[in-house]
Amino acid sequence: MRLYAYVGNQNLKALPHSTHRQLIRCDADAISFLQLETDIRKPFQVTTTFIVDADGLLWIADRHSEHIACARGGSVQAAGEMTFTGANQRILEIEVSNLSTGYCPKPECWGAVEQALKICELPHGDALTTAYDFRRCVECGMRNLVKDSCFECSVCGGELPLQWNF
Repeated sequence: MRLYAYVGNQNLKALPHSTHRQLIRCDADAISFLQLETDIRKPFQVTTTFIVDADGLLWIADRHSEHIACARGGSVQAAGEMTFTGANQRILEIEVSNLSTGYCPKPECWGAVEQALKICELPHGDALTTAYDFRRCVECGMRNLVKDSCFECSVCGGELPLQWNF
């Protein structure tokens, strides 16, 4: 089990972590949270922030909340965004990404997500729906999302390392 420490904005880490979050142990827990966001009796699609904590538990929060708040300041096995699609108070599909610039998890974090989704008996695919690759610029220290295999810092233009470096 790999744990990812928070590498994002330290000012955010210092804030109180009062974000409403929901522990997901089964589909009813997810439905309970999603009904706060939309009318789950009709077709719906809701994107949330998620983390898998150090104990392998899945937590979701409003998409606009920070992963560090959802994790209550702790290290995580995985972090990103989770999109729930469904209708008639049922979840039919879940899309998952590792998009978290606060934790910058490797795509390999999927194993922790998959295990958590299996425990909850929630529908899921065989891998991250969208996998992101992060690098820290060795020149300016900025966290970067690698796009189109371009290993260039978006802030200073410096060359990004080819290997994950957090």
